[in-house]
Amino acid sequence: MAKKVRNQPLSDDSLNMIAREYCNRQAQRVLKNRKDDDLQNNSPFGYNIPKVVVACTSNISPYFVCRGRNDHSPMSPHPVLRAAYPKRGQYVHIPRTKKTKFYPIGHCAEPHAANKLLVDMARRGKHLAIRDLRFSFAFNVKHSAVVDYCGTCQLTFPQLR
Repeated sequence: MAKKVRNQPLSDDSLNMIAREYCNRQAQRVLKNRKDDDLQNNSPFGYNIPKVVVACTSNISPYFVCRGRNDHSPMSPHPVLRAAYPKRGQYVHIPRTKKTKFYPIGHCAEPHAANKLLVDMARRGKHLAIRDLRFSFAFNVKHSAVVDYCGTCQLTFPQLR
């Protein structure tokens, strides 16, 4: 569910702070579950730290923030997000370096955060385009360090290039 923000756009620093707080909360949740040895927890993320988290907001009022983390299973995306996913043959448009990785569609934190935001805004009667989304840095949960966006996310969301 989206968190409503004042009726003004968030600064990049504020958006990054929200993502970093979410990153710390995810790490603490896992450490608590491991410490308490909660065997009743059936969640696949109960003991495993998600690798990456990110926050996403819109450039159009009302300004909501959604957070997402990487997931092991593909999601059923919002139609706008599904249409933005890279098609076969588009992967050649991102310069490949040793650092650029291409993960399967829907497995990164960015599409999960974007999907939550697109669904929440659609429920409120506001329809967004992919270009209307703005992302925080992606944070590695284990080390709380900034990580590069993957090639698949750069193709899906051109604003990440």
